[in-house]
Formats: sequence, structure tokens, C-alpha cells
Amino acid sequence: FTPTAAPPRVVLIFVDTLRADHVSILGYERDTTPGLDAFFADGAVFEQARSIAPWTLPSTRTMITGAIPERWGHVLTLQDRFGDAGWATAFIAGNVYLSSNFEMADGWGTHRVINWPNADVQVDRALEFLEKNEDRPSFLLLHLMDMHLPYTEPLAYRTRFAGQPPEELDIVSFQRSAVVSGAKTMGEDGKQYVRDRYDNNLSFVDDQLQRVMEVLGPNDTVMLVSDHGEEFWDH
Repeated sequence: FTPTAAPPRVVLIFVDTLRADHVSILGYERDTTPGLDAFFADGAVFEQARSIAPWTLPSTRTMITGAIPERWGHVLTLQDRFGDAGWATAFIAGNVYLSSNFEMADGWGTHRVINWPNADVQVDRALEFLEKNEDRPSFLLLHLMDMHLPYTEPLAYRTRFAGQPPEELDIVSFQRSAVVSGAKTMGEDGKQYVRDRYDNNLSFVDDQLQRVMEVLGPNDTVMLVSDHGEEFWDH
């Protein structure tokens, strides 16, 4: 590649387990994502977007191929296309399903995965990649796990939307099994506490993503997506 000033960059922000109806720019009554709202104020919002699957691996495979998951290994990926064009590519992942164990490291110039990191760790790694390739076109897929149970938002965010937890749940973190089993006894207040903790983590994600937005410019293309939502007793 030829070093250039202000090269184009494509940043695909992948927030695992993000419900569209908890994003304030999409009409949620809480101000959970003021930073993202401001950044995407002039962007396109796709209200009829659909995930192909309710879990991470097949959904992500379709996300980076445009094909059904069963076509994996038989079609080009985004990282293939960008890499062939001379762009630097990186996947900063936070889920074991996005690791080399499941062929998800294939084709990337940089692939880094740790299981269940907080958003600040992932953003640090993303900024490191962007800085390293500041004179080269680059494609970054940044994956955040904070919206997925068990919720582990920093203490400073613990009471942003949530009050005291029900007796059935641990105040620090809780697995889905505890949420499912406790739903029968903790009542609507307990269920709301779980939703509140979810919103705490979304607020943390929004704040951390501002660090990425601050280094992006007019030549950059930014997209926000998710692999699936979260089931809050909808069914």
C-alpha cells in the first residue's frame, strides 16, 4: 500500500445482544445512548433489519458474508474483499464463538479474541489498531459483549438506572439460569431490575464508543449492528 493522509476507514461496531427497542435514537424512553444518538443523527436507520439467527456464530457469519450460514467457507467474506484491495483488517472479538475454534479468525490481518471483556478493553484494542494503521485504508470489526448476561458494568454505572436487586439475584452479576428460575418469584419489580441492569451496560457501552467516534473523520464509514437481541419475558 501507499501511505496516505486521512485514508478511508470502515468501522463495523457489533454490540452483542443489543435490543433495538432499548436504543434511545430508536424511540426508547430512557436516554441510554446519547453519544450514539448524536453521532448517527444524520445517518441512515434501518428499522426493518433482521438477524438470520438468534445466536452469535451463524448470525456473525451471515453479517460478514451476506449469505446464509450454510454457505460459510464457499463465499468471500468482508475481510477477504478488503484484504484483497490492500486494506488493513482487524476483528476485535469478545466471544469464544468468534475465535479460531470456529474458523472466525480466517482472512483477518489482525484477529484478537478474549471471552467476555468489558467495552473499555475492546475499545483500547480498537484504537491501537486504528492508530497503527492511520496512514492506510482499514476495516475494523469491533465486537462488544457488555449487553450479554451476566452483566458486569463498572460500579460507577451500577445504579445509573437500577435500584436494589431482588433477593433471587446476586447484586454483582447473575447468569441467565438465575434470571429464568427467579422470574417466577421475583415479580415485575425483579424483572424490571434485570432490564435496568441491561440499560446500565448500554450506557457504559455508549460512553466507551465515544472514544472511537472521536478519532473518526469524514472519510470514514461507521455502522452499528447486533447479532441478536435479548429475551425479557417477551415469549
